[in-house]
Amino acid sequence: MDETPTSRIIAASCLTGVYILLTWASAVAATVTNHTHPSPANIETSVHGIILAGVSILTLVFTIQLIGRRAKSDLRLGIVCGIICVALVVTATVLPLPIWMVLGHVAGAILLLAVTIILLLRRATTAPPLG
Repeated sequence: MDETPTSRIIAASCLTGVYILLTWASAVAATVTNHTHPSPANIETSVHGIILAGVSILTLVFTIQLIGRRAKSDLRLGIVCGIICVALVVTATVLPLPIWMVLGHVAGAILLLAVTIILLLRRATTAPPLG
């Protein structure tokens, strides 16, 4: 892969887009499961999925800013992705979630870790930051 700043922005944007799709698909699946088989555990899973989907909107906003090359958008997105990555790992290990949601958390954490690394490398190798 070409190591230009633009290619890193594209890679980070694509990975973030996959994460957003994953969280929204998980929220829809949890909500459908809750409606077809209502139980306290499914309600908690549904609420958790909806919260994750809501938080993914923040990554979407920062990704749009990154594509628009707004000042320090790479730093903001990298910080948010790193924090959400840690939160996903903690909730996957602590909360009693269905296995499919745990696997979704692991996949999401891997995607966001990749975004964080790409953006940190981009920031370290480019002289002037975005903006």
